[in-house]
Amino acid sequence: VVLLIQHSKDGAAGLVLNRPTGVPASRALPDLEVVAGVRAPAFIGGPVSGSTVMALARDGCATCPTVLRDVHLVRDAAVLKGRLDEGIDQRRLRLYVGYAGWTAGQLEREVRQGAWRVLPGDARVVFDPEPSSLWRRMRERVDAVLALALSH
Repeated sequence: VVLLIQHSKDGAAGLVLNRPTGVPASRALPDLEVVAGVRAPAFIGGPVSGSTVMALARDGCATCPTVLRDVHLVRDAAVLKGRLDEGIDQRRLRLYVGYAGWTAGQLEREVRQGAWRVLPGDARVVFDPEPSSLWRRMRERVDAVLALALSH
């Protein structure tokens, strides 16, 4: 389950929402100062740039772009460090290592080929309390929407 965080004519980027590592961020990234002492688990945000750390937060900030209502992207290291120092509440802040990326036009081609199902973003999905089962539940939701569309 991927949340698009950026989309333009030059390409797209997203974060995988359903891949919690179960490993404390400080142990997963021992050389990264911003996560020193962070015991909350990091999520695998995607296969691109495994040293990139970002967060999705319910609360915005001056440098935090709004991804969708009640979901803001935290990528500024100082802001991220401040949020992490406050402690991570998985219902309000999720930490991601890496991201998913597509070149110009690639994601659009993959959607046309049926490789992706697209649903509107929702903060409840982003901060779902059971991220490990999110893919299955989202798949069921997509199937229900398709069945309803086909029945009309």
